[in-house]
Amino acid sequence: MKLSIFLLLIPFWTFGQSGLEIIMASNERIKNLKTISYNIYDENTIEKVTADVTIQRGEDIPVLEAKVKVNGIVMSNAGSKQISFSFNGQSFDFIDVKTSQMTRLDSISYNKLGRTGLMQYTLLALAPYRQKEPFEILLKQLTKAEKLQDTLIYNVPCFAIRITMEVNSEAMGKQTIESTWYIDKEKFLICGKKSKTNQQFLKIRSTNEEYTNDYFSLAAVSEVRKITGLEPIGEGLLKVGSKAPDWSLPSSENKALSLSDFKGKVILLDFWGTWCMPCLKAMPEIQGISDLFKNEQVVVMGVSVETEKNADPVGYMKRKGYTYTTLTDGARITKDYKVAEFPSIYLIDKDGIVIHAEHGGNRENFKEDMIDRIKKAINKL
Repeated sequence: MKLSIFLLLIPFWTFGQSGLEIIMASNERIKNLKTISYNIYDENTIEKVTADVTIQRGEDIPVLEAKVKVNGIVMSNAGSKQISFSFNGQSFDFIDVKTSQMTRLDSISYNKLGRTGLMQYTLLALAPYRQKEPFEILLKQLTKAEKLQDTLIYNVPCFAIRITMEVNSEAMGKQTIESTWYIDKEKFLICGKKSKTNQQFLKIRSTNEEYTNDYFSLAAVSEVRKITGLEPIGEGLLKVGSKAPDWSLPSSENKALSLSDFKGKVILLDFWGTWCMPCLKAMPEIQGISDLFKNEQVVVMGVSVETEKNADPVGYMKRKGYTYTTLTDGARITKDYKVAEFPSIYLIDKDGIVIHAEHGGNRENFKEDMIDRIKKAINKL
C-alpha cells in the first residue's frame, strides 16, 4: 500500500518518528484542505512584512494555482507601505504601491504579475498551501529531513525539521540549501520556515471556511483602473530627454568601456543580476534585439550589478550563449541612473540623451516595442 494512502488511514498523532514521515503527513493534511486563512510575519535582510492571507485551493488555476487574497504592511529602512492584492482565478486586483490607486489586470501571466511590483509578496501565500501537490518540489529536491527538538510557534507546539535540498539553479549551478520547517504537532499544518536569509512564522486563523468569489476581488469594476500589463513602467528612472551620465566600466573582454565611446550610436543598457529571475527571463529577448541590429549603429550592453564574490555574470552569459557586451561592476553607477529595481532598461540616442527608460522589461510586447523605438532612433541618425 502506498505511503500516501497509509497516512490517511492512521491518525496523525501516531506519526513524528522521522522528519520525512512528518513532511508526508503534512502533505496529505494540506491536500485535503479547501481553504486556509492565516497571519504571516516575514522577515529578510531588506524588509519585514506582516500580512493577512487567505487561500482557496482545489481548482485548476493558472500562475498562482489558487485563489488568493493578501493585505499587509511592508517595513524597511525606506519607510513603510501597504500591500493589498487578490486573485479570483481570472483577474488580479491590487493597490498600486506607487500611486495608491486600485488597479486590475483582466488576465494574468508571470510577465504581467512581475510588472506590478508585487511578485515577491505573492510568496506570502506559501506554495504548499497553493499547490495541488503541496510538497512535490521539495520532495524532488530533498536529500535529508532531520527531526530537531520540538518548539513553539506563537504558543503552538510544533515539530522542527531541518530540510536539506540539492537545487540546480540556472544562474548559480548546483547548490545545497538548508532550511528549517515548523509543522503543527496536532494539525500537521505549516507554521513557519527559516533559512539563512529569510524567516516566516504563521498564525493559522481558520481552515475550510466558505468564501464567495467576490471575496477574492478588492473592488467593483467601476472603481478599478484597468491595465493590460503591457505598459512600460519607468517611474523613478532618469527622465526621457535628460542627459545620460557618462561612466567607465570593465567589460567581459577586460577592457574599460565608457558611454562616451559610443557617441553616434543608439545604446541599449540592461541593468541585471544573476539572482534576478525577471532579469534572466528578459535576456533572450535582449539577445534577439542585439542579433537584429548587429549590423546597424546600435550597441546592446548588459550592466551586471553583482555584489556577491561568488557571482559569475560573464560565465553565465557564456553558458547561455549570449553575445552582447557584458559590463561588470555596474553597481557603481546604479545611483547615477536611479536604478533600484531590476531589470532596468535604458535606450540612449546618438547624442547621449535618454529616449526610453523602464523597469522590468518582461511585458509581453517588450521586444517588439523596443525594436520599434530603436528603428525610429536609427532613422533620426
